[in-house]
Amino acid sequence: MQYRLTRFGIQSTALIVGLIYFVLAIICVPIFFVATRSAPNGGLPGIMLVIGPVIYGIVGYVFTAIGCLLYNLIASWTGGMVLTLESGESVSV
Repeated sequence: MQYRLTRFGIQSTALIVGLIYFVLAIICVPIFFVATRSAPNGGLPGIMLVIGPVIYGIVGYVFTAIGCLLYNLIASWTGGMVLTLESGESVSV
């Protein structure tokens, strides 16, 4: 089966990706914080444990929204991407 992806929902896609970036930052920022504590310049300030994930989520949201907007614009000119899908019964693992 072939389907054509002609449009992304900008708000919903950006929200999902922004939240994924937020969760990834919650995991990664404490690791970076601990890793840079012994740096000569003092490493990351403690406030970055709170601000880092929020900023990362906002930036992920904004750039995903821009990417979706650009995709929707270009897909309206070119017709979008063609996806070939198979049913779940015929796929062997």
